[in-house]
Amino acid sequence: TKINPDGSEEILIRDTKENFVTQELPNGSIYVGSFREGKKLGKGNLTGSNGDVYEGDWENDRAKGKGIFISKNGYRYKGYWETDLQEGEGIEIFPDGSSYEGEFHKGQKQGNGKMTWKNGNCYNGDWANNIFEGKGTYTWSDGRIYCGWWKNNCMNGMGVYTYPNGRKYEGYFENDKKEGYGKYFFPDGRYLSLIHISEPTRPLYISYAVFCLKKKTEQKLRLKIYEQ
Repeated sequence: TKINPDGSEEILIRDTKENFVTQELPNGSIYVGSFREGKKLGKGNLTGSNGDVYEGDWENDRAKGKGIFISKNGYRYKGYWETDLQEGEGIEIFPDGSSYEGEFHKGQKQGNGKMTWKNGNCYNGDWANNIFEGKGTYTWSDGRIYCGWWKNNCMNGMGVYTYPNGRKYEGYFENDKKEGYGKYFFPDGRYLSLIHISEPTRPLYISYAVFCLKKKTEQKLRLKIYEQ
């Protein structure tokens, strides 16, 4: 029996041959694994009183190294840990079947990673604090694709938005809306140059454009001004 500083007791059952112990914690959790100088160290398995399980490497009583966490609600994580938090490369699988594979820092998606949702949508790119931040590609299950810059989970900066019918827009975005200079490219070779100007004091999103529709042969040039 181990007496903790707070007066609580932990039951230790030691297997000297394998250098493993079974440790029953005051909160009802059970640890089975390597134990040295009163702390978890090496390989071990911790089963929480709520049914959650961690199996993997330990150091100084904390999950550190490579390990697998399985929650009773169906969530799974397999990868690297640092002081009980996901750190480095890992794979998350969520109860609904969605998944993330990529980098973590202090328990959050950070760096480069790919998230695939159960509806078929997918984001592959940069993350910061669990959100899209930096450069990345988002693919919708209906065939739409955006490749460009993101900020706070929104399309922000220069990007290319491709439609299922082959039409493509290249230009600037702000908070998921086209903003500033950009071009539409059509499958037949024509293109449309325009400038989007949003006016926050008006209820509608206004676009003023000067555009050019141009055939591949460059035989005909048309200029128009329009408002939509």
